[in-house]
Parts: sequence; C-alpha cells; structure tokens
Amino acid sequence: MLKIISIMLFAICLNAISLQEQTLTIEKVKDNQAIINIGNLKIGQSGVVIHKFRNDKTIILTSASVISSRDDKSIIEFLPNKILAQKSIANTSIKPANGDDFILNHMYNVSLLITPNYESYLVIKQNNKNNFIDSELLAGYLKINNNPTPTKEDIMNFTLQNNIST
Repeated sequence: MLKIISIMLFAICLNAISLQEQTLTIEKVKDNQAIINIGNLKIGQSGVVIHKFRNDKTIILTSASVISSRDDKSIIEFLPNKILAQKSIANTSIKPANGDDFILNHMYNVSLLITPNYESYLVIKQNNKNNFIDSELLAGYLKINNNPTPTKEDIMNFTLQNNIST
C-alpha cells in the first residue's frame, strides 16, 4: 500500500509543475544569459533556443536553463551545446541573440520511467500523460557500454543521446 501511495504522490508531483511547452522570445542577451517574459518558473526548468532564418527555416542553437525567476520575468542561462549530441546532425556557430525563440519545457512530455516493478509502472503510466520510453532501451544501452550498474552520468548520457527530458 505504501508503494502505491508513493507512486501516486510522484505522479501528482509531475503534474503539479506546469510542463507545457511554451514558445517565448529571448531579450537582453548578455554573454551566456537572456531574459524571457514569463515568471514564477522553477529553477532548472529548461528548453532550447531556436534561430529563425529569413526563409522560415529554423535551427536549434543551444539549450538553456532557468537560473532565476520573479513574478513577471525569468533569467535563462545558455548551456554548453550538448543538444542532440549526435555526430551526424549539423551544428552552427550562430550565437543566441535578441529575438530568437526559447521553447520552454521542450520535449518534457518524453520521459524515461524506471520503476521497482510492473505494477508501479502501470499505475504511473495510467495516471500521467507523458510519452514513456521503454526502459529496455536503457538496458540495451547499458549492455552495449558494458555497464550492468548504471550511474547518474550513464542515465544522463542516455537521455541526452535520445532527447529524453524527464
């Protein structure tokens, strides 16, 4: 019974924070920070910075994370460019600038769900709208990398390579 209650609390917490994607314009870019006109965000919420070209084409420049938030605006910090850490995807040397878009909570609906048993997995999956990636993919990744006991870094690298945000 305690497991079920813990699982339900976890699912409620996931839904309590607004994880909806929102497109915002970045302003006042200075060094590796910018301002977005939305407040009351959680420190650490993240997203990607998108640059629009004149021909309506776009490119992801980098990811960014909320480092400060007040009632009406927040400060984001550009992170080292690890977005889509794939060698076959084109990169750019364009830096984020005023007017570029910031997609807050980008891909937050894609999650890796690790549970102690199948019953827990079903309860969380039924009570959450996220798109859960099968944990067998993580198991395969660990097998390929010859690591039967994953570390935090292993999980972070896996989620980065597969564009899994939560």
